[in-house]
Amino acid sequence: MLKDLGALIDECRANYQVLEHKGDVQISGDFKQRLAAVLLDEGTYEIWPYSVTETNSKGLVAHYPSAWLWYGCCYHPFSKALDEYKRALEAFQIELKEVHKWSTTEVDRSLNKLPPKQGSSIDSKTNELLIKADNFIGQEDKVFFRKFLTEREWWLKPVVTSGQVPGRSLDRNDVFLSAKLLAMGVVAANSDRLPSLVSWFIKDPLLEQLLRSIPCTAIDAPGLSESPASSSKLGQNTVYYGAPGTGKSREVNLQVLDCNTIRTIFHTDTQNSDFVGCLKPRMEGTSIQYEFRAGPFTKAVIAAVNNPESHHWLVIEEINRAAAAAVFGEVFQLLDRDSHGRSEYGISLADEDMAEYIKQHASTAIIDGKLWLPSNLSLLATMNSSDQAVMPLDTAFKRRWQFEYIALDFDKACAEGHLPLVDASGMPAKISWKDFALAVNSVLSENNFPEDRHLGPFFITDNELTEGLKTLTGKLCLYLWDDVLRHGRSELLFSSEIKTYGQLVSNAHSGNRIFSEALYRKFQSGAIRSIRESDDVATNDDASLVTEEALSAVAEPPAVYGNEDD
Repeated sequence: MLKDLGALIDECRANYQVLEHKGDVQISGDFKQRLAAVLLDEGTYEIWPYSVTETNSKGLVAHYPSAWLWYGCCYHPFSKALDEYKRALEAFQIELKEVHKWSTTEVDRSLNKLPPKQGSSIDSKTNELLIKADNFIGQEDKVFFRKFLTEREWWLKPVVTSGQVPGRSLDRNDVFLSAKLLAMGVVAANSDRLPSLVSWFIKDPLLEQLLRSIPCTAIDAPGLSESPASSSKLGQNTVYYGAPGTGKSREVNLQVLDCNTIRTIFHTDTQNSDFVGCLKPRMEGTSIQYEFRAGPFTKAVIAAVNNPESHHWLVIEEINRAAAAAVFGEVFQLLDRDSHGRSEYGISLADEDMAEYIKQHASTAIIDGKLWLPSNLSLLATMNSSDQAVMPLDTAFKRRWQFEYIALDFDKACAEGHLPLVDASGMPAKISWKDFALAVNSVLSENNFPEDRHLGPFFITDNELTEGLKTLTGKLCLYLWDDVLRHGRSELLFSSEIKTYGQLVSNAHSGNRIFSEALYRKFQSGAIRSIRESDDVATNDDASLVTEEALSAVAEPPAVYGNEDD
């Protein structure tokens, strides 16, 4: 039986409005298993903790944020009912052609008049179609089918009474897509995959029950006291800066959800066209077509505007490795935020192609001809001020950002493991990464080296520590020799007998001492005390530390600097 579409829309909207949470939810457990079974026959899908990714036969990807699942949960009754009308209409068209001998053109012309727009008239042929429709449909469905054919506002129902009803007619298949998106009150651009998602809940009604039963602890992002997906979070512009390896990118990752994040990295050749987008050629058969290709900034704005109930992020790594103000160009003005996190000033885009692209994909992003940053979009950036070839950020640009310093803190977290070396007495030894870095930083501090030259806890990783001598000489010593001590002060950390980096590497591989007396004293000082253990230092990873003859001559167990528990 056909159902009352108007009443169903109101019911679905009411169910959606009373949801306690409409943002992203963690997909896990029974819900993930049942959803995977539904998607098995639909194509190529991947289910992530906070999103679902679809890849079509052409390799193109569509992303479904987990916040969209709530639409499926609440609107699948209307979608299922509307599909019944679609099937009834298709059957009626077949009857018109096969039984009543109407041509395809006659059918399409009549359906093009339906549902009639306000003030339009119905011609005799279309009226004949309506009479035949009454005879085609069953008695119990006759009233609803006639309303479907003739009352546009009954099932193409705007969210607000003053909203514009779409002008699509029944000869166009996308009228059903429009009806579903209109019922949900979402912008069509970038959301036309929503009806497909809603169909998942039609195929397995238990998905609704499972989604509603997901505990509140799975709604927020793990490790955050407040859900980053919450629409109550205000848009902000923040730069995280500090010494190399302090964990700037790690801090950013703690603030965002991957499914709502677009990432980019600035480099010396980054231009405004890379950041916001530009016209680019594309092969279409044997001909070349030009189309606007959105950059990360434009993509982030569109994603945020089209999903206002979720917070979104644009992450810029190494923001000072390009001329940032030039890369932002005219959108620089949008960085001023009002008290609600929205752009305080809108801009009229000079690039008409960009403006048209944004209008097509996010119609509410441009208001009165001006583009604004929505309040649910934050820009987060990282900056390593110790880099050699960086662009300075001018005062006007910096004024529009908050700067958060990430201090050197080895107590919160750092890579765990040890580095091989030769101790002050020439014995093979090893030292924990934490104690090595603290000793180096202590020497640098005493000699007035700025903190952005120091070693951060994440300067090297756990995996790099397993490579022993290779990491010590090829990364740590190289950075200290070439970047930190490049102006002739190598004796602060390295032996005064070593004059070149080549000599440093050669000495290390020959099992000779390479560090300065000042640094060895730090290795053995009170807070960084020396202890001894019975385990051997030389392993397959760092066997080149000393020769076999030297190892065989060692009578005592190797020394270990630093607390083994660190």
